[in-house]
Amino acid sequence: MLDDQIRLWVFPEGTRNQTGNLLPFKKGAFHLAVQAQVPIIPIVFSSYSSFYLRKQKQFNSGTITIKILPKIETKGLASDDIPSLMDKSFHLMNSSFLSISNSVPHSNGPCKH
Repeated sequence: MLDDQIRLWVFPEGTRNQTGNLLPFKKGAFHLAVQAQVPIIPIVFSSYSSFYLRKQKQFNSGTITIKILPKIETKGLASDDIPSLMDKSFHLMNSSFLSISNSVPHSNGPCKH
């Protein structure tokens, strides 16, 4: 993967989130990053709960914000560092999620461009 410069996109919650908050992160992505000694680039999407119809499993038109946070280095980290790396990543991403989710205009109707 390193030789071919393959980028891996992982959703660390591991499943769809229906709570409106971030779920606890799974360890797999963090093990991969530490083993490869590559940085984690956190990407956060704002909440879509105001235009997602949970029962129908359907989206109405709406707006989300995507925020790319500064990379988190893993060089020099080992398996023992994964819990603290997960905590750091979670807290940074959750703080950003709450911030951008509260500032996104919500819509349940057609998008007007």
